Formats: sequence, C-alpha cells, structure tokens
Amino acid sequence: MWKLKLLILSIISLSVGSIPTNENIKLSQYAANEQLSYRLPNNTVPISYDITIETKIHENNPEFTGNVKIHVKIVEPTDSITLHSSHLEIDRIDVHLSNGIPLIIDADFDQIVSHDFLIIKLPRTYNESTELILDISYLGHLRDDNTGFYRSSYFQNDTIKWYAATQFQMIDARQALPCFDEPGFRASMKLSIRHGSELKAISNTEAVESIPDGSYVTTKFAETPAMPTYLLAFVVADYEYVSANVTTIPQKFYATPDKIHDGELDYAASVAGWIYDTFESLFATRYPITKLDHVVITFMRKFAMENFGLITYDEYAVAVDSTMPDFIIELRKQAAFLSISNTISKQWFGNTVSPKWWAYVWLSEGFGKFFEAYVQDLYYEDKSSTDKYFRGITRLAFMYDSWDVMTMNRYVEHPSELWTNLYTDSKSACILRMFMEVMTDNVFMKGLNYYLTDNYMQSVTPAELHKSLQRAYDEANPGNLLNIDAIMSTWEDQAGYPIISVSVSGSNLIISQKKHSNFQITDQGDTFSVPLTFATKSYPIFTTGTKTWLPFRSLTLPQASLGFAPGDWIILNINQVGYYRVDYDKTLWHAIFDQLHENHTLISPINREVLQDEFRFAWEELKHVNGGDALSLVSYLGNESSAAVWNRADLNLNNLRANLFGTNAYAEFLKKLYHITKPHLNRLGYDSRSNDTVNDADLRQITMIWNCLAVDGECVARDMMKLLLLFRSGIGNDNFNGCNAMRILDPTTYQEILHAVMNDPNLNYPNFYVENLGCSMMAENLQKLLDVVLDKNNGLEVYIKVAFLLTMTHTNNIGLEMALDFVDEHYLDVIDVITYNRNWVIELLAYAVKEKEMVEQFENLMRKLLAEGFIDSNDQRNYQNIIDQNQMWMDENYYDIQVYFGLEEPTTTVPTTTTVSTTTTPTTTTPTTTTEPTTTTEPTTTTTTTPPTATPTTSPQPEPTTTPGSGSLIVLSVSLMFGCLLMHLVTILK
Repeated sequence: MWKLKLLILSIISLSVGSIPTNENIKLSQYAANEQLSYRLPNNTVPISYDITIETKIHENNPEFTGNVKIHVKIVEPTDSITLHSSHLEIDRIDVHLSNGIPLIIDADFDQIVSHDFLIIKLPRTYNESTELILDISYLGHLRDDNTGFYRSSYFQNDTIKWYAATQFQMIDARQALPCFDEPGFRASMKLSIRHGSELKAISNTEAVESIPDGSYVTTKFAETPAMPTYLLAFVVADYEYVSANVTTIPQKFYATPDKIHDGELDYAASVAGWIYDTFESLFATRYPITKLDHVVITFMRKFAMENFGLITYDEYAVAVDSTMPDFIIELRKQAAFLSISNTISKQWFGNTVSPKWWAYVWLSEGFGKFFEAYVQDLYYEDKSSTDKYFRGITRLAFMYDSWDVMTMNRYVEHPSELWTNLYTDSKSACILRMFMEVMTDNVFMKGLNYYLTDNYMQSVTPAELHKSLQRAYDEANPGNLLNIDAIMSTWEDQAGYPIISVSVSGSNLIISQKKHSNFQITDQGDTFSVPLTFATKSYPIFTTGTKTWLPFRSLTLPQASLGFAPGDWIILNINQVGYYRVDYDKTLWHAIFDQLHENHTLISPINREVLQDEFRFAWEELKHVNGGDALSLVSYLGNESSAAVWNRADLNLNNLRANLFGTNAYAEFLKKLYHITKPHLNRLGYDSRSNDTVNDADLRQITMIWNCLAVDGECVARDMMKLLLLFRSGIGNDNFNGCNAMRILDPTTYQEILHAVMNDPNLNYPNFYVENLGCSMMAENLQKLLDVVLDKNNGLEVYIKVAFLLTMTHTNNIGLEMALDFVDEHYLDVIDVITYNRNWVIELLAYAVKEKEMVEQFENLMRKLLAEGFIDSNDQRNYQNIIDQNQMWMDENYYDIQVYFGLEEPTTTVPTTTTVSTTTTPTTTTPTTTTEPTTTTEPTTTTTTTPPTATPTTSPQPEPTTTPGSGSLIVLSVSLMFGCLLMHLVTILK
C-alpha cells in the first residue's frame, strides 16, 4: 500500500502537463522582427516539387544546371514568398497560377545570403488557400566538402573515376535546389537527372524512364511520398550492385565495382533483408516506398544517412574485407549490422514520422540508436549483447552530459548550432530504453505503433510520442495515474543526469537526487522523475521492473518496506537500465565489499560491472570513498571470472597504479595484483586455446597485463624469450611487450643490446629497444644506461637519451630513484637532455615523486635549475602544482591504503634498493612458474628457465610495464612520454 501512496504522490506532483515547446516561444519573439530569425515565415507551404538537374560529373565538370517547379499554397495573406537557396546562381523565376496561367514572367527577387533566403515578390497580396507554381532555373557548382550536392572520386585500374552524390541533412538541400529546407515542411518530389550515359543515376524511388540523348541519358524517377527536403537524395556514379536476399521489398547495395567484385558488400546484403522484414513486422506500419537502396560512398561526413528509400553510407560503415584477420572481420560485421539497423529503423522513425524542427532531432537519431541495439538482441537471440551495448552508450551519454548543457529538446536556429543536437542520440536512446522497461516491452511497442499510425507521413513534436505511449499504457493499466508526458518531459527538457544517493539512517533508508551537468553537481533546480529498481541481500532478485519512483529531491523510506534488513547491502539500478548513477554511503559500500568477498555471484554480473564504474565516480568526483576502499573493492577479483567486470575494474586498478607508483606501498600493491591475477592464469594458461570462449580470451588478456606488471616469472619469461630470439636470430618482430622482457634481463645480454643500439646501423627495430631499455629493474643495468646518457662523446642523439630517462622515470621505483639522483647530481652535464622539448624529463619526475624525501629532493632541484636559469618561475609553479596535486591525493587516500596493507606507521622515504640476483642455469626452453611474491620489500628470487644465451636475474621488487610502440624513434619517444603523462593526468587532474 505504501508503494501505491508514493506513486499517487509522485503522479500528483507531475500532473502539470508537458512544458510548452520552445519553438512556439521563439517564433513569437521573432514575429516583430523577422530578420533576426533563420526560420522561414511560414506564410506559404510547399505541396510538391518537380526537379530537373543536369550534371557533367563524368567529365569532372563541377558545374550543374537545374530547374525546379514548386507547387506552393499560401496559408497566410502575403505579397512575397520566402524559401531557401544557398550557393546557387538564380537565372530566372516565373510564377504561374496553379492552373498553369502565367502570373509573373521573370519575377523580381531578393536574396539574403546570411540567412540563405530567396524572396520572390508577388504583384499583390494573396489570401490563404491561393496556390501558385514557382518555376526557378538556376546554376550550381558541385561542392568538394561532402555536403549538399558534391563530387567525389575513386580509383579503378589506376584511373580516377568521378561521381556526384548528395548529403542534405540538416540544411544542405538548398545547395542543390531552391526549396523550403526545414524538416516541418513535407512535400512530394519528382526528379529527373540528365547525366553521362556511362553512369547510373539512383534516387529515393524507382527509375521509371530512361531517355537516351547522344552521350547523355535522362533518368526519371517515380514521385516520392510527401517528405522533408533533407531526405531527398541522388547519386550519379559508375557503380555496380549486389542484391539483398530474403527481403520483402527489393534492396540493392551499390558500390564501386571492385568492392562488389571482392564481395565486401555480401555480408550487408545478407542481413539487410532480415533487418527490414523484422522492423516492418515490429512496427506494423506500411513502408511508403516500393524499394530500398543502399549506396556506399568512399567518404562521408556523417558516416551514414537514412534518406527515404536511398540510404548512403561511408564505406567503413558497411564494407567487410574478407582478407582481414578474423577478429577484425567479426568487428566489421557487427559495425555493419548496427549501421544498417540504425538507418533502416529511421525509414519509420525519422522519415515516415519526422521531427517538426531540429530541436527534436532525437525523435530520429535517438530511435535509430535505440533500435540498432534492440534488433541486435532479436538477431543474435542474446540479450547480453544488447545489455553490453547499452552500458557502452550509457557511459558515452554520461560523458556528453558531463561536458555540455544540452537537452534532448533544445531549440536552435543558427546553422552553426544545428549539428550539436545530434550528440543527444546516445542519451535519448538510453531514455527510451528506460521507459520501455517502465512500461514493459509489449506496451512500449504498442505505443510506438500508435505513434507511427496516428502521425503517418507527418512531422511531430515529442508531445505526439507521449500521447501514443500514454494511450498504450492506459489500455494495459486501467485507472493508473501515470502522466507519461510530464514524466518524460523531465528527462527531455533538462540537461545532465541524476545522481541517486542512498544512505542508512537508523531504521530508514534515505534516497535523494542531485543533478550532474556541465562538470557540476547540484541539488538546485528541477528534479527528474526517476524510476528506481533495486535488489537487497535479503531479496537478491535482479529483475528490472520498476519498484518505486523518486519524483522529489529526497525520500525517507522504512528499511523494511524495501526488503532491507539491518546490515544488508542494497544495489540500485538493476542492470543499469535507468539513466542515472548511484552514490552509496560508506556503510553500504562496505556491505557490498563483504558480499563480493563472501559470494560475488549473488550480485548480477552486469551490476558487478557497473559497481566498478559507480565506485570510480564516487572516488574521483564525489570524494566519498578513498584508495583503501578501492583496494577492498578490487581485492575480490581473484574470484571474478567476468572479463567485462575486469575491464571496468581496470580503471580503478590504473588509478591505484598511477598514484601509488613512487611510494612505499607500491610493492604491496603489486603483490595484490599477483594474488588476484594468478588464479585465473592457472586456470586459463598464458596461451590461447582452441576451446576458448570470448570471455576466457578477454579475461586471459587483461589478467596477463596485470600479472606481468607484478613480475610473475612465467609471464615475464614469455616476453623475454621473444626478445632474445629477436635479438640473437632476427626471428620474429617487435609485437610483444619489450618492457616486460627487459625487467630481469641479465647484465651481459643487456650490455650487448645497449651496445648494438649505439653502434649497429643494421639492428632491426632499434626504436623498440630504445624505449624499453629503461624498464630494467637491475641497478647494474640502469647504471650502464645512465653512463650512456652522461657521455657527451658517444654521438647518441639527445632524444634517444631522453627516451632512456623517461622510461626509467615511470616504469619502476628503482629507475625512478636512480633517475632522480642522476638528474640531481649531473643536471649541469645533461641539461640538454632534461630540458628537451619543454622539460619532458623534469615534468615526468614531478608526476612520479610522492614520498616526502623524494619530493624535497625534487623541489631542491627545481630551485637549483631556477637559479641557473634553466627553468623559469612559471615552470617551477607548474611543477609545484603537479606535486601539490599528488600530495592532495596522498592526503585523501594514502593513510587508509597503508592501514589496508598493514603498514601501521606512515613512512616518509623510499628504501634504498639493493640488487640481489640469482642465476639459474637453463635446462629447457620452457619457462617455469615463479613462486608468489613475498610480503617484504626486499627483492624476491625469480627462477626462470631461458635459452643459454641469457640468464635472467632477480629484481628487487616487481614493477610496471610499458607497451612498445611503432614508427620513428622520435615518435616513439613522444608517445612514451605522453602515454605516461596521460595516465597521471587522467587520474590527478580529472
């Protein structure tokens, strides 16, 4: 009963109706001064277009000529007609009455170039219902920027082939013909194109006639249904096609001859029929055109465009090259499926029913994004793929919502602003999914059917969608008080997204909301009406049906009413169906940690994955948890077999890794990595297997990265053997982790590689060795490297020495300490190295030093460099800011991390490391597994069997890894430095 009362209260608070559209407000504001508006005056509307265009693209002549006869109807008394024209030279305008009688021959007209207005003057004021024919002849030029009516090309047998195509969304139809270029105006269109006879012309509808004319041919097309001008499309090209199979209407995929012959469109053709038929059955609404063509363009600005009956794609969107590796082919197929699903769904949502103005473009783009995922679930019969997809776009939507203040409904007029509304597609897809879960799939789809049938071939606002969904919901739930219009408007008309906080207070749970928008979190302004789902330890049922609503700023609810017992955990937003984040208080986080350690499978895999995201948000932005809590969260991962969860935990592990590097807790952190990765690799092995599932393959890959970082001997030895084989025999390539390979490499081999880098011009992959030599964890090796940096007479380029120091500085604590001591002692001798390219080495040291003595040493170094004039006061201030940011993180996190690891007394210095090496004489070429790292900070003995040419030695403590790059040495050095800086910047400055 309490839930019913709560629901009634929420409905009463929301039953104020939808917010008035901004469109009407804007138009009334501009009524007194129309020159300020980019909108047409709306005193006339188009009924039909009869278009004739001649192009000479086959000669690469960018000029084209055109004529358009527009049948218009006057709806308000007027003495002029305003429409759009851009980059067109108007030759002549005649005006006829609708019965064909001439009214004006060679009419006067004005053009307002800034607004793309073409204003035709009438001889007098005409009243509403008057119908006229505008006969306009003009000259245009094909554009080169892939917008409007443009030209492009491809190569065939070393010959350049030119073709012409269109991309009219949002306001570029006016570049091909004078027209009413707004989405709210719908009119039928007849098109004729005169073109070179060796080319084909394709448009929205079927070609009904082809008239030869010497070296030219005129292709005439059937009349389109009434549609906005931005959906008009035509292509003139020497293209071939492959037909889609098993489809209820003809579908063809057009592309360059080589792509057709190579079968790159075969996959697209194999799935397009199923996708179309599924949507036609699902929507139960007639598709108004007799065919559906797909044209692959060599390059598009929009990736894909859903023109009515003639979808265009960038070739990367749908082409699948069968010569690529299998995993790339699979990724390309998935991308093609999504692109085709998106654009075919828009034949209904966006074309059959169109947004009335660009403020509501989500009624097309959002539905396209929603249905590309929805139909994927039906095709693969695997809802997990859809859940995974939506988790991805939810994160993307959160990111966009954090960056900007855009709302789903956002009125804009200026051409430069129109495109920005397209970025709400991910958010609006998430909102649609959320309300489908609220209403249930069947009721939601029934509402969409009402929406399509009630507004068939019309332009609408969101109010029409709300009305149709309300109708379906009311039929399924008689007597309900849910106000769909009011509730959905809170999501459509507000920027940002809600953060739902839940906390324990005595015998109650307090659930409240704040808004996250434009990098700010606020509890001011309007609230969202949030459908809440949850599970508790006492009732661990992870189903997504809405259990209650949060329409207010805050609710206090008895724990028992939510199925919550004292000491329980609670998980909100089951399977992250709701478009909101959850902020748990510390009591609840600790209860969740306990459950993960006790039996993590009681929490659904999706919510275990989402918990990693929610924790990171609470840690980095809300500051409600700290590094000690982070260790409590990730420490259960030794039992976590979901690769998806590991992939999200990766971000929290990286945060710990980046901030603990250079501290005394780093060795303990690496031991933790060993404990949570080794069980998985014991089960999965280090090499792929024929019976691997996708999850197992992904899990092996990510756990190996962290396992090698912890310097598990079996993991490291695999890369070391590859390095030795490459260096000794030239067999293999640099496609392995060279940093791992260098960590415990013996001094003799290390010296040989260093000597070869300096002296052997025929050395393969020299850049690979340069960027990884600094990864060694042996003081003897690193000292050799520092001697090379110090030597001014060895002829080594400065940027190579920089790469050596950069790698030392950010890959292990030993290298960091030695690099800092080296720079501090020899800065006068190596000033060209440490100040290279705006002080890379110095800046990276600033990011790396954390412990008190190292910080003091670095700050003293800054003072010496400043006194010598090697850096200026701005540099010093920047480096100090970095150190201060590091210290802030330490102040917030380090004490609890020390407590977690049992380091009871905070330490202030990094202990001096003594290198202890153990040499093992190899007996086989198969590496053996090392023992688990010890719990002390002293070096552990790593026994690894390797080829006779090199004997690995033991490092003092396990340290981080670096992935090799490619390209020139300077590019590698740059990428190395910025890779590390990025990791620190993301963590510290976010």
